[in-house]
Amino acid sequence: RTRALGSPAARLGRESRVMATRVDGDDTNEKNTKEYTAATTATDNLSGEKEKAAVETLRRAAAKRDIDPSSVLEAIYYLEKSKPAAQRAIPVSKLSGSWRLVFTTGDVKTQKKMGGTFDYVPIKAVQTFDDSSEPYRIENGVYWGDNPVVRFRGVFRWLPNRSGLKWQFNHVQLFGKDIEVPDEWKAAVGMRPEGYQAKKYEKEPFFNWIYIDDEIAVARATGVAIWRKHYFA
Repeated sequence: RTRALGSPAARLGRESRVMATRVDGDDTNEKNTKEYTAATTATDNLSGEKEKAAVETLRRAAAKRDIDPSSVLEAIYYLEKSKPAAQRAIPVSKLSGSWRLVFTTGDVKTQKKMGGTFDYVPIKAVQTFDDSSEPYRIENGVYWGDNPVVRFRGVFRWLPNRSGLKWQFNHVQLFGKDIEVPDEWKAAVGMRPEGYQAKKYEKEPFFNWIYIDDEIAVARATGVAIWRKHYFA
């Protein structure tokens, strides 16, 4: 089994610009096992036993974290290749709610620096999407239990032609309090200077979603990642 990418804090810093997330590490294997057993196994949008098997591999990996990382990657890549972006047609409503980051390869630069290692995320990282009104809202934070340590908030745009999402962060909170971030630091944490407006978000961070159901979400940015549906107490 491969090792995680450095310390939790360093790893989150590397990934925060590439993939929006929220974080804590208190779910027990027993709790995950019960949730996994009770979870839906609907595969209505899947065509073929290999696709169903790939999804079940990712569901188990998200719930129990006992699948070898190389097998997790193989399942992600199979789903990605089996349904080109133009054929996925995932509605934004499928993404609504909170999702905990479970597994990520990080970006290409990080992979090369760390010798290609990848693994399960050792901290609780949760990302929330709200499509109830426009502009759509995104929140990405770090949590200890259900208590926020740091949270980034902003807006996102949905790209239905490829089930894609691009976002801009414009607010940050530390321990529940708003803080001002100097313009020269904003790019490092995925934010933009005051008044910045990217034309059609073309230079913004992105996800292209590969698969979403009631239990897991899988996406590609500069790397690939899996999230599991999360419910705060």
